Amino acid sequence: MKRETILWISVLTGPIVWFSSLEANFALSPVLCGMQSKAPVYWVSIASLAITALSGMLAWRQWREVGRPNATPRFGPPSPLRWLAIAGMSLSCFSFLVILAQTVPIAILAGCE
Repeated sequence: MKRETILWISVLTGPIVWFSSLEANFALSPVLCGMQSKAPVYWVSIASLAITALSGMLAWRQWREVGRPNATPRFGPPSPLRWLAIAGMSLSCFSFLVILAQTVPIAILAGCE
């Protein structure tokens, strides 16, 4: 795969996984009202956190590869690929924190609240 494609995947994965997690939790809320367990919502949150963390690690790996001395000129502005890798790491980190923050109320509140 081309480096640009990998970087765009790392940029878009975090927000897409966050949105999918939000929608899955919303769809599971009526089911939780009748159940005594919140396990399905926890599994969605754990899977979302894992995918987002992997996306951030992928962006970090690409950032290190793009920043090697042979990959970019010694002087001048950083490569656009390096900025894209930074955006991927930032969005993955932010999405991870948002998913974690939306998991806290699930742990505190009951299913019907």
